[in-house]
Amino acid sequence: MNGHKVKIRESFSRSALEYDQHAFVQSSMMQKLMEGLKGNFKSMLDLGSGTGSLAYALSIKYPEAKMMGIDIAPGMVEYSRAKYSQTQIEFVQGDAENIQYKKNAFDLVVSNASLQWMDSEKVFNEVSRVLCPKGEFHFTTFGPQTLCELKTAGLSINQFPARQKIEDQLIKLFSNVRITSDRVKQGHRDIYAFFMHLKKIGAQNPHKIRSRGLLTLKKLTSYFPPNERFQANYEIYYIKCKK
Repeated sequence: MNGHKVKIRESFSRSALEYDQHAFVQSSMMQKLMEGLKGNFKSMLDLGSGTGSLAYALSIKYPEAKMMGIDIAPGMVEYSRAKYSQTQIEFVQGDAENIQYKKNAFDLVVSNASLQWMDSEKVFNEVSRVLCPKGEFHFTTFGPQTLCELKTAGLSINQFPARQKIEDQLIKLFSNVRITSDRVKQGHRDIYAFFMHLKKIGAQNPHKIRSRGLLTLKKLTSYFPPNERFQANYEIYYIKCKK
């Protein structure tokens, strides 16, 4: 496993106990993803299952279906297993870029707010392999305008894939590709409260945020004055397609 994945695995493992208390945007994304599911599914896979919330919601909606969740972070897997120990959901540690299930194993694959940590092309190829014919792939992810205010200040953050790139990759493997987008804002007391929020959800360590060039504390506070409310902007994609 490369160093990038090791850092992701460790960061999200540390955040498992507190993630659900702070991941408000991700929770609203999950609810909208659920609303878009209209089929009658029998075998389901959640990629980047995190604390297990989406897998559990699916198991309630489709009580007769087989539900699997994989996540690269062992801390998340352990938390999910303990939280949902009374269910039939199976949570395993795994990499969505190399799914350890056989061909045509599922008729639904989902993923919520996780793709930005993965190689999308590898994931899409793996999803196509494990989906049965006419199976559906529903997922959410962030667009390039997400946290644009941090980019403007010179902070280096995730390079969220553009809509066209995602669509171009999907149409090679799937049919009926549908992408809708939304913009939401989340307020925080100030920039430092926002940095702490990122740490709580495992997305970033505020003490290790990298800058492009020389971003001094003075320059940072000129963009984001202490004790001034900070609005984080998110561009969100909701995507559905079929094999």
